[in-house]
Amino acid sequence: MSRVPLTVALALLLPVGAGCQSNGTSRPPGDIVDAGTAPAEEWRRVALPQHAGITEELPPLFSTSATAASAARQRGRAAADRDLLNPDLRLPFAAPAPGSYRCRLVRLGAPAPRGRAAAPREAFCFVGAEGDRLSLTLETAPRRLGGYLWDSQDPERLVFLGAEIAPRAKTAPVYGEETPSSTAGILERIGDFRYRLVVRGNTPGSLDAWEMTAAPAPR
Repeated sequence: MSRVPLTVALALLLPVGAGCQSNGTSRPPGDIVDAGTAPAEEWRRVALPQHAGITEELPPLFSTSATAASAARQRGRAAADRDLLNPDLRLPFAAPAPGSYRCRLVRLGAPAPRGRAAAPREAFCFVGAEGDRLSLTLETAPRRLGGYLWDSQDPERLVFLGAEIAPRAKTAPVYGEETPSSTAGILERIGDFRYRLVVRGNTPGSLDAWEMTAAPAPR
C-alpha cells in the first residue's frame, strides 16, 4: 500500500483547519481571535472603558468592604447578612431563573460610618428573558437599576451591565448611551434561589450589594 507523503497530508489538512471557527464563520488567514472577545466574554465588547476590568477589580473591593462591615456588626441582622457579605460564598450555575425576586439592598463602605453597612432597603426585582439574554430590573430605593446579565469566563459569575433609572422614569436608559448613569456589577448565586449582585456605589469607595431571593409564585 502506498503512503501519502507527510507534506501532502499537511497541505490537505491546513485549509480545513484554517476555515474552522468556534462560531461557525471563517476568518481571513492570520486573523487572531482575542480571548477577550470569545463568546463567553462578549460583554467586553459592550462595556465602557471604566467597566472593562469589573471582573478583576470588583471582587477584591467587595471582599474588603464586606469583611469590614461584618466585623463591625456583631448583633442585629448580622446572621441575615452572613451569606450576603461572605465574599467566599459563590455557587455554580449563577444564572437566575426568570421571574420576580425579593430584593434587599445593603450599602457598604463610604459614606456609612465606621465601616458599617447602611440599613437595607427592601423591594421587588425582576429577571426577564429577552431572546437568549437575561434582563434584570432592580426597583429598590434609593437606587433603581435596569440592564442585562452577560456570561463571563467564570461559570460562577455573571456580569451586569446596566444604568440607573431616573426617579420618574419607568425604564432604564440603554447602557453606554448615558455614560454617567451607566454602571456595571457582578452577580453570583449564594444559595437555593438566592443571588448576590454587587455594583459600585455612587460615592467613591462605596459598594451596593443586593440580595435577591425568589418570590413565591402568585396564586
